[in-house]
Amino acid sequence: MKAPNNLTQPFYWLLLCISLLTLTACAPRVDANLARAANINAQLVYAYLEEKHPQRAKDKVMLALTQAPRAPNVLAAAGYYYAQTGQNKLASRYYPQAIQAAPTNGEYLNNYAVFLCETKHYKQAIRYFKRAAEIPNYANAQQAHRNAVLCYKSIKQPQ
Repeated sequence: MKAPNNLTQPFYWLLLCISLLTLTACAPRVDANLARAANINAQLVYAYLEEKHPQRAKDKVMLALTQAPRAPNVLAAAGYYYAQTGQNKLASRYYPQAIQAAPTNGEYLNNYAVFLCETKHYKQAIRYFKRAAEIPNYANAQQAHRNAVLCYKSIKQPQ
């Protein structure tokens, strides 16, 4: 037996509203879980590159970029991955995005500066090393200073 339309229509609206409220309530949790997963995948990029597993690192960077495409740590991991695998155009794209998203992260500044120095953009690299070294509480400020000196010496050495 079929219920009259005027009785089922309010039921469907009620069901739709409850569904939308449930989905809206779950959205922040899903976003937080994706952010955590992206963070873990970004960390794995460094670990896999350290262990000489570039394909696994690539898989993790691609996954992290889909999970949190604007997260500074994901952008920095992508820059590092592309720099380490010789894909300099892509590294040049992701490192500045990471720095723009987190301009006071000394690690991102220092890593980008290393990349710039290795690709013979010495003056620009030295500026980024100095920025990294000037970040308050940056644990590797001394290393950034040493890197700046080594990069400066590279300018003077014939290739």
